[in-house]
Amino acid sequence: MPARGYVTLVGHNHATWKYAVTYAGLPRPMPSWNTYWDNIGFDGPLISNTREYEIPDAGIASNETTIDEHPPGTFTTVLHHGLSLGYTIPDGENAMGAPLMFNNVSITGATRARLVFNGYYQGHDSNQELRLGNGRLRYRINDHPRHERAFSPGEIAMLDEPGQTGGFNHAIDIPLSELHDGDNSVRFSTLNIESGYPNAVVNLDLLIDFDPDPIFSAGFENPD
Repeated sequence: MPARGYVTLVGHNHATWKYAVTYAGLPRPMPSWNTYWDNIGFDGPLISNTREYEIPDAGIASNETTIDEHPPGTFTTVLHHGLSLGYTIPDGENAMGAPLMFNNVSITGATRARLVFNGYYQGHDSNQELRLGNGRLRYRINDHPRHERAFSPGEIAMLDEPGQTGGFNHAIDIPLSELHDGDNSVRFSTLNIESGYPNAVVNLDLLIDFDPDPIFSAGFENPD
């Protein structure tokens, strides 16, 4: 029976400037660890009955100044230029992030809708007292009631070990009744996932499956 699968390409690195010399013996300055993707394709069947809408990256510029000692006894003031791509989301019983917009959505002939995105969660604090298994992801489509998603046993097992924190790839079905033609908003928050680092979402897509027959039949005359 035919099935659909997904391929995710991820480049992961942590604290390049902090650890480059300490562990890798790499020269400074090395403000970022760059990963390049090229010539990625798929030669299988074409999936043509989907529409995809994307929320742009946050693109929030930031600058941080540090005093760097390298080599020992030599101090240099370094300006770090950064760019935040994701959106931080609040944690709390009554918290909900600012609305993020999917623009110019069409739900004509829609049969299924999913939110597809990356979520980053700091599952425990410095005292190892918080665990992701206690946490919930919350999201709200337009002005409809808030949804609450628990983490699966596999997700909990992956991040509930001390020292393991990071991201998930999410593909969450949402009710078609909560969408409409035009601009649609989504808001996020978490519950019981709070530590010294903010939770965040990034690479936000709205993926809609549709039945092409009503679309085409509405645009062509039937032969006599």
